[in-house]
Amino acid sequence: MIRVVVADAQQLARSGVRNVIDATSDITVVAEARDGVTALAAVERLQPDLLLMDLRAPRIDAVEAARLIQGTRLVVLVASEQDDYVVDALRAGASAFVVKGGPPDDLLRAIRTVNRADGLFGLPSIRRLLARAVDALPARRPPQSKWFDRLAENDQDLMVMVARGRTNFEIADALKVPEETAATRVSDLLLRTGMRDRSQALVRVYETGVLAPVLEQPQ
Repeated sequence: MIRVVVADAQQLARSGVRNVIDATSDITVVAEARDGVTALAAVERLQPDLLLMDLRAPRIDAVEAARLIQGTRLVVLVASEQDDYVVDALRAGASAFVVKGGPPDDLLRAIRTVNRADGLFGLPSIRRLLARAVDALPARRPPQSKWFDRLAENDQDLMVMVARGRTNFEIADALKVPEETAATRVSDLLLRTGMRDRSQALVRVYETGVLAPVLEQPQ
């Protein structure tokens, strides 16, 4: 069972999310919060798998929450795909974004995919948001590739696959290894490079100049 804390200042929004989740058999809401401080307290107390949080939650917003939480992944609820503030949340370590009022299947798929720590970019709304995020990064920036250059060639190739949004299955197929082995290699690589999530890897790899600022469609 995937355990979720829902944080949003609007009770109607929280109720809508809960209604979607309550219709499933593999996800459950363990707590609701009306602001970021209450949400983080619930996360610390309950240790859920995911915090589902409004981008601009009062007192502590999703950007700050992404920097503070440990061991719980963050899925951010946004009012619009056009909100450039998502760039900061992505840099801080948010795992995914879901547009409020979007298809319920988008929300459920994001929760399940993040919980599996698998590729995210097959979800159109997340792919569009991440594309906007990398496009919004400064066009002129100092080189930030030292960490990437220090990686072994096979690790560089793996990091690029992760940043392109390849799932564990797709990575396993490319490397000709079992999917479990691919998942372990990805987790190890993210840990060694100090990255919380695949979404953060996207930004970091883009900043090296290795990838263009437009996400590729998954193959």
